[in-house]
Amino acid sequence: MAIDIGALYDELRDRHGDLDGWDWWPMPAGRIQQLAGAILVQQNRFSRVELSLAALGDAGLLDADALAVADPDQVVALIRPSGLVRKKAPALVAAAAWLRDHGDTAAQLDDDELYRTLRRLPLVGPESADVVMMYSYHRSRHITDTYARQLYAARGLPTTRSYQACARALATAWEAAALTPAEAAAFHALVVTHAQAGKLAAEEAA
Repeated sequence: MAIDIGALYDELRDRHGDLDGWDWWPMPAGRIQQLAGAILVQQNRFSRVELSLAALGDAGLLDADALAVADPDQVVALIRPSGLVRKKAPALVAAAAWLRDHGDTAAQLDDDELYRTLRRLPLVGPESADVVMMYSYHRSRHITDTYARQLYAARGLPTTRSYQACARALATAWEAAALTPAEAAAFHALVVTHAQAGKLAAEEAA
């Protein structure tokens, strides 16, 4: 099954407008907000994550320096809406410590090395690493999240593929599209917008 990602990007842009991916997912607190969100959203809805991020911000902990030395029990209490707090709280502290010590120098790493570095952080899986790379470090990454896989399935790609399997299956198509980091972020925003507007469900039902 061949999918032309460049053509799909143009199609979605025609249907939903020329979205700016950076504006679509604003990060007022910067990289710590992005990385914390990527950890907190696991097995959870983002509406619940927003409650946790707001609580961290109100406590002055949506800051890498502060969160890196925070009392884990305080973090547990603040992020309770996000679930799995006993795993996520220490992961947040570890991520904050990494950002404090290496967040700026990481921008100098090539894509493969940055990906491997992020994957070594607790609870940072393939999707989380790609999201952080794209939104925090402005790298062109193929976010094959649930919405993307559902869209590709509606276009003929098997539905059983995992995040990484889908990315591998479409690696050639992604390279051929040659999207810039800004276009890759816009593509992700368009896929999510398409799904949340109910257009994806209509395609799957067709």
